[in-house]
Amino acid sequence: MKGSSTVTARSMLCVALFCGGATAQPMNEAGELELLKQHYLTCNRIATLRRLSPTEIMRCSEVAEALLRRGFGGDFDRLLAWSRAQPSARAATAGASAAGEAR
Repeated sequence: MKGSSTVTARSMLCVALFCGGATAQPMNEAGELELLKQHYLTCNRIATLRRLSPTEIMRCSEVAEALLRRGFGGDFDRLLAWSRAQPSARAATAGASAAGEAR
C-alpha cells in the first residue's frame, strides 16, 4: 500500500509542477498566481507525506520563490500565514501530528 501512495504522490507532483503549466491558451496574471498557489500547496502536502527527491526539492523551491515574490511581495510571514490557513495545509499538518503521536 505504501508503494502505491508514493506513486500517487509522485504523480501529483509531476502534474503540479510539469503538466499543470501546459495550457492551450496563455494565462492571465491571476491564473498564473492561482497555479503557483496550487503547486505550492501540493509540494507542501507531499513533503508532509515523505521525503522529496533533490529534483523535487529544487522544483518546489522554485515554486515557493516565485509565489513569495509574485503573490506576497516577498513577505514570507504573509506566505506562511496564507499557507497555514489553507484547508489542505491544516489537514496535512493534523495528519502528520497524529502519525507522530502514534509512534
